[in-house]
Amino acid sequence: MLTDTYWKGKTGVELKVAVQHAAQILAELPSKKFLSGDPSGDAHLGGPFSAVKIEGEVRGLEGHLAKLKATDGSSRFRLAKGTLDLTRLHVALAGGHVDGNATMHLAPKLFRAELWPKDFKASELGRYLPIEWAAVFVSLFAHHDDKGELEDHFKVGSIDVGLFRTHRGELPERVVIRNDK
Repeated sequence: MLTDTYWKGKTGVELKVAVQHAAQILAELPSKKFLSGDPSGDAHLGGPFSAVKIEGEVRGLEGHLAKLKATDGSSRFRLAKGTLDLTRLHVALAGGHVDGNATMHLAPKLFRAELWPKDFKASELGRYLPIEWAAVFVSLFAHHDDKGELEDHFKVGSIDVGLFRTHRGELPERVVIRNDK
């Protein structure tokens, strides 16, 4: 119990933590269906008890969505006032990689992710996506003619997906996934 810990003259906390080989800890979390790996990282917890912020960096994560597996995951993170911000997000996926940023509001559960995919292999990505994401897959690799749109928007359930290209007939350079409208 931290009853007499002080932060800049106020009741609060100031704590720095570094972890290595945290696979067992990760396996105990509710997110174990989606996250695995043997992560390492560091975190800083600081502030008055009424508004503690947690920020740091994590490396060595793996993610799972249906049969799709992301490896080499890393990100900076900041959790404050019920909002989790992920910056410098990076994962290896489907023969390529994805970089990005994401914001998740924990109550209500709203999110927005902006992702920059690079060097995907269509054959690896398509066979692992769940059927409800088939429209995303088709749009990712659709070849547009000269009149085709450089920006595609559609919904998958309650999630809005936006794909942004600079040239017709190419993979999107930016993907925005959100339910925060």
